[in-house]
Amino acid sequence: MLRKVLVADRGVTGARIVRTCEDLGLSAVAAAACEATGSAATADALVAAADEAGADAVHPGHGPLACDASVAAAVLDHGLAWIGPQPSAARRLLDSAAVRASAARAGVRTAVGAGPGPVRRVDAECLADAAGTVVVVSTRDRTPGHLGGPIVEEAPAPFLSGEHEAVLRGVCTAVLRDAGYVGIATCSFTVSGAGPVSFVDVAAGPARSRAVEQVADVDVVFEHIRVVDGHPLTYDRLPAHGHALALRVCGGADTILVFGADRDVVLRRAADALEDPRVGGGAPPAAAPWQPDRLAEAG
Repeated sequence: MLRKVLVADRGVTGARIVRTCEDLGLSAVAAAACEATGSAATADALVAAADEAGADAVHPGHGPLACDASVAAAVLDHGLAWIGPQPSAARRLLDSAAVRASAARAGVRTAVGAGPGPVRRVDAECLADAAGTVVVVSTRDRTPGHLGGPIVEEAPAPFLSGEHEAVLRGVCTAVLRDAGYVGIATCSFTVSGAGPVSFVDVAAGPARSRAVEQVADVDVVFEHIRVVDGHPLTYDRLPAHGHALALRVCGGADTILVFGADRDVVLRRAADALEDPRVGGGAPPAAAPWQPDRLAEAG
């Protein structure tokens, strides 16, 4: 059982991990920024920081460090827990041929989908435990362009058929189970409205999506620490709670989140928000016109 966690991520992500550890009854301490170059130097710095803090686990956060198999192996060899992908799983996710073979065994091709109808980019955020249970927390649609200019992402992904959803779950399960993966991961697909699902890639860590966070029924950061600590997932499917759109504000990098009980409610609220001069300046930017009709027809 974990007692004290060294958190090797900074900023908002690191602060959230620290709070989550505290919610789980664990002590947590933030590591100083690891600026050392090379995996060996980074691993030495983390191990030294953990020893100094009296930590028995290291949480690498959800950035590139989490997928550094050499750092993970060094931390584990020192007798510390690693709250990230195990070295073998991290290496497997970086082996594109092996990952595509897992997807192929699940019956899905790995080229970008190009069937009839619009082709959409869909992500599936997943949790996996040590027993091989894989749960899709939520899907999101982040297709460029066709959702209308201001749209950044939408969750859950609309217009997926029951067959599409079953295929996505099957591929996520095959890819992560074959890798022996434990924790959070995000699988990406293309989906043709009238054609097949195609697997694109898989990445360690959450989707980093405000829309997914809003509709998900669980806190994935909380669940991630639990499954690494040996607790099994107690569910095999999660319903979405409502619908969410993330919208780009005035063509800039900032976004607002629009949430509602269902998609129709969210589209109405999104249109109202973009007409509000405090949000959209009275109208969406000319380079990215608001096109609610295209949203309705996107499937």
